[in-house]
Amino acid sequence: MTTTEERASGPTIVICFDGMDPRYLEQTETPTFDRLAAEGRRVIGQCQFPTVTNVNNVSILTGARPVTHGINANFAVGPNGEEIYMEAPEMVRVPTLLQRAAEAGLKVAAISSKHKLARIIGAHAHVTFSVEEPATWAVEALGVPPPIYSYEANLWLLRAGRLVLERERPDLLYITTTDYLSHMLPPEAPEARATFAESDRLVGELIEGIAGVSIAITADHGMSAKRRGISPEAVLREAGIESVSVSTLQDRYVKHHGNMSGSAYVHVAVEDRDRAAEILRGRPGIERVLMREDAAAEFHLDPERIGELVLLGDEETAFGAGDESERAIDIRSHGSLHERAIPLITAGPRFEGFDGNENRSIGEWLLKQQLTAPAPSVAGD
Repeated sequence: MTTTEERASGPTIVICFDGMDPRYLEQTETPTFDRLAAEGRRVIGQCQFPTVTNVNNVSILTGARPVTHGINANFAVGPNGEEIYMEAPEMVRVPTLLQRAAEAGLKVAAISSKHKLARIIGAHAHVTFSVEEPATWAVEALGVPPPIYSYEANLWLLRAGRLVLERERPDLLYITTTDYLSHMLPPEAPEARATFAESDRLVGELIEGIAGVSIAITADHGMSAKRRGISPEAVLREAGIESVSVSTLQDRYVKHHGNMSGSAYVHVAVEDRDRAAEILRGRPGIERVLMREDAAAEFHLDPERIGELVLLGDEETAFGAGDESERAIDIRSHGSLHERAIPLITAGPRFEGFDGNENRSIGEWLLKQQLTAPAPSVAGD
């Protein structure tokens, strides 16, 4: 076992690769990830349901499930029908790892490709910016970042991570990327393989020469090809039932996925619930229809922040809005149980003894540690 002083000798880095389904790594040469796995631990773990970005980034950072931290989807419908994007820090009900570290006197940095995540994760960080809204000094050093709808956005972010370590000397650094590439390309695509290989190389550069560094690498969800699109509202409207269906991954990045998710929350009058469930259960592509209380119990969701019904699609089905009850689609998306597998790689003194199998286990583990590290020592000083 390492001593407390040894464990606290370097920074802790947590990287969430958005949409990094394990199949991408199976198709790619990743010597840095392989080395870290050999030095530490690597498993195929599980993310939280629904398998969407906001839910899982908050789960990683709080070590908690949605019922506890309160983020049950990317998007919600309020009591008066208002649209609510679940991206404000005050929506998170429990302290994050970043908040706890800052309160303990540590210097905290949080950087993101998507600005929506910078809003959530950066509330208690001393340093925070995104690819969409970068720090001036990062642009001066690295150039203007690529567009968010590009395969290069995450590479710029990883380079910025090294810059943050050298310039700001955080004790804790959280990096979270965008999943535009995995929405666009399958794992076997040459450009996908090349981009993940470069990501692996940049992670190697990120930690090179930093004594005592501890690192965790994971994902918020996987990714699947979707061929069938279903509008639950249209299906029920054809049966004379009015409803509001919420795609669990709906956000402002429509180009990624067209707001089509592998799961949906359906708000329907209580008196119509049983008949609506029966109709939806008979629909090809819908794998399961759960009542609110059953879904909340099985997936640790807050029953007050989901619909009367929760729909789970099969691997090729996604739910969204539209006047057609069903249509052919050709997208890559997530949200269902079929995108629950994620990589989980940990190495370094802070993760000695770590045996978690969920992405949220990273935050849970670190919150139990005494985060009292001194400022990191970066090679070249």
